[in-house]
Amino acid sequence: MKASFLKRFLDGKEDFESLKKEIEEGVAGYKRNKPKRGASSPVFLDYENNVFIVKAPHVKRICEGFLNDQLDSDEVCYLATALELSQDFEMESEEIEEWVLYLADETSAEVTLRKDEVLEILRRLKQRN
Repeated sequence: MKASFLKRFLDGKEDFESLKKEIEEGVAGYKRNKPKRGASSPVFLDYENNVFIVKAPHVKRICEGFLNDQLDSDEVCYLATALELSQDFEMESEEIEEWVLYLADETSAEVTLRKDEVLEILRRLKQRN
């Protein structure tokens, strides 16, 4: 996936169906390695050296996709990890960075992201506005 595609998705210019097709291969690798304790899965993202600032509405879009069953927990983790690791993305604030890290780390072999947790993230993000 190109970083520019992810940027367009976060800005609402790409839909969830297109996103799922774009990340399908990477998420499949993530799911295969998930049961292996200590295994890591790569995030396939082409860097473009064009920094995009990740803001609350961008994190909300991912969270709402999960709550509306448009994304599963593995897909959320994959996207959050891409945001966390890519040099093309910078977080607007420490708070946004914390939520992205939470979404990236929460879906491990022992833990699955829960809707009540994501609802709490959304509640806190909405308080910022």
